[in-house]
Amino acid sequence: MRYARGMKRGVWAAALAVVVIGAAASGGWWYTHQKGPCSFPKSLEKEAENLQLYCMDERKLPKGVISNTKTADYGEGAVVFTLKDGKNTLNVSLQQKPKGDMLSKFIVGVIPLNFDVQTPVGKAKTGVYQGQSITSLEAGQKTWVLITGPGDYSPDRLTVLLKLFSRN
Repeated sequence: MRYARGMKRGVWAAALAVVVIGAAASGGWWYTHQKGPCSFPKSLEKEAENLQLYCMDERKLPKGVISNTKTADYGEGAVVFTLKDGKNTLNVSLQQKPKGDMLSKFIVGVIPLNFDVQTPVGKAKTGVYQGQSITSLEAGQKTWVLITGPGDYSPDRLTVLLKLFSRN
């Protein structure tokens, strides 16, 4: 009888351990899947409330690429952050989309020789201007994304990153 009672306690303890471990695992899964694709500071999200925030999905970045959205800055109507890819730095700014035909004038005037990259949030135009790579992306209805980096940054690598763009 005593042996059977001890065995029941062991079974209940094991069952409780399985439930606790299962709850912890599912809670961890829920947390990682509920988090947005970017790690913008909450204070920045409030400051830039008139702007739709976009970034490369940090959960899917290629090995060696680090997104610094956690230290993004907001000032003069733009959110600015960097991406580090080895020794290369890409500067990313998010701002209100210019009115009228200002964006097309920018493309014609600054990067007339460009190539298109279709992203999940809109079409990007990429080219080189004065030794720097420049990418212009109309993201959604409100946001203009401008990305600058070294002129010799790999267009193939940039295309991979642009295809990871997502709304936060």
